[in-house]
Amino acid sequence: MHHFADLIHSIATTDPIVLNYGELTYAQEVLVPELLALLVQEDMRVDERRACQILEESEEIGELINDT
Repeated sequence: MHHFADLIHSIATTDPIVLNYGELTYAQEVLVPELLALLVQEDMRVDERRACQILEESEEIGELINDT
């Protein structure tokens, strides 16, 4: 996260979403899900749509494992 801190901070001065919700929320709610989808695409060798389906299908087991 520190690697991208300067970039996120610079975006925060102009992007209305970052301005309204803050840098941490932006990272957690926008950047992390996008990165996760890209990692699934690469690992499973699927397109973006299928990667999102895989993430949705695995959500329940993830919640059980992490006891949230």
